[in-house]
Amino acid sequence: MHKRYTRATSVFVLLFILWPTSALAVQAQAVADPDTAIENGWYYTQTGEDTGRGFAITDNGGIAFWTGFQQLGGVAELGYPVSGRFLLDGFVYQATQKVLLQWDAANGTVNVANTFDILSAANYDDWLVVFRQIPKSFDWSADDPVNDWPGTVQNHLDGIFAAQPGDTPEMVAARAALQERFLSNPNWLVLSGLPLSIQEFGPMVVMRAQRAALQYWKVSMPWANAGDVTAVLGGDIAKEAGLIPASAAQPMDAATAARDAVAPPSAALPPAANPPAPPPQPVAPGLPVTRIATGDTADQLTIVGPVNVIVSPHGNLRAYVRLQNTANVSVSTAIDVLALAEDGSAIGLASGAVSNLPPGSTRAVRLISSDPFAQPASVELRFSGTLVGSNNLEHIISLSPAQYTREGALHVLRGSVTNSGSRPYSLDLGGAFLDAGGAVTGMATGLVSNLLPGETREYTLTTDEDLPVGVSHTVATNVIVPR
Repeated sequence: MHKRYTRATSVFVLLFILWPTSALAVQAQAVADPDTAIENGWYYTQTGEDTGRGFAITDNGGIAFWTGFQQLGGVAELGYPVSGRFLLDGFVYQATQKVLLQWDAANGTVNVANTFDILSAANYDDWLVVFRQIPKSFDWSADDPVNDWPGTVQNHLDGIFAAQPGDTPEMVAARAALQERFLSNPNWLVLSGLPLSIQEFGPMVVMRAQRAALQYWKVSMPWANAGDVTAVLGGDIAKEAGLIPASAAQPMDAATAARDAVAPPSAALPPAANPPAPPPQPVAPGLPVTRIATGDTADQLTIVGPVNVIVSPHGNLRAYVRLQNTANVSVSTAIDVLALAEDGSAIGLASGAVSNLPPGSTRAVRLISSDPFAQPASVELRFSGTLVGSNNLEHIISLSPAQYTREGALHVLRGSVTNSGSRPYSLDLGGAFLDAGGAVTGMATGLVSNLLPGETREYTLTTDEDLPVGVSHTVATNVIVPR
């Protein structure tokens, strides 16, 4: 996000590709001036979720959040506000994109709260690992901050950033880059707290501190180059976890935001015994694959990237495979994924199909099992289909680049499709989300019915699947049905 601000310039990168920020299109005045001064503070609409409303940071009620916000670096250091005020454990808080601000009534100051410590105390560590790839804290029980605070600080810095036995050169580079970014702000201890852990998650290495987290990218992404370090938006994570009450999390008009600051609502985390359920987990991206064919179709299809197998909470299997047609004719085929135990015995089957895959085209296919079974050790792919004749459908049907948004629990891809042919078609579209290794981690699907010759129509593809490791997306025409 790029925001020109009278006091500083800030650039924010979200914690994962499947969380882009909204560009607010609001009423005429707000478009030209998305934030503005109000009595005793400032009002921002940048995080108002396309409503034209937002959140105010003020010094109202004798609680000097606006003063503290500016002293701590304002938008450049903390991000835009994402909540109004709320009460938790006897303290008044307000969330920004990056942090939780806490009012210290005894000293009349604003503190940056230990966001991740608060979530950890409420038993959210597993949720953070699974949903947001933020590692659990290491064991720091030997700390003696009362008698040796400098030694405690140095112990944390050495334990996270110093090279450790068994580190790969890549991990050594990650530690060095994360250390440079973490310590680059002379106020790092106030804003981020002590570093607590570091862990590799697929394409990135993540460092967790008490109040912040950073990501080091091992490979290039659409939003970061290999070797870059990006900041996790801790305030947004606290909001997602349910820390902020709904009444404080909803964008407000300026008058309401200023008024509600005087009487903030109370908040409470869900009971520690009932954290959010984790999403389906990959068995192992890139399981060993044996290819068995019942016809000539297998000679025309190339598997692109690893096969990704995910077991649902109910034990059913979802398998994703990307196929490329290397022939000069279109292919239709049924596909079975046979799940095998370590001894080679079959323990389950997931089935699907691909229809009218044009020459040279690549398509992701989702295969679903009807019965639950144990996690497989390997899989077999079985193809049985027909060549359907030469055609130029890949030139007749064209897709625009898809734009990604997240809307509540849904992942949404939007774009347009054009029929340049001479007859109507109905299209079954599929948008695949890919991890850094090219494995499909989830799919969004949708239909376009009776697309007339020469017609261009908008399409919307949606899925509520959990996508813990998705990093990019691609859209293809899964089925073309002449009408």
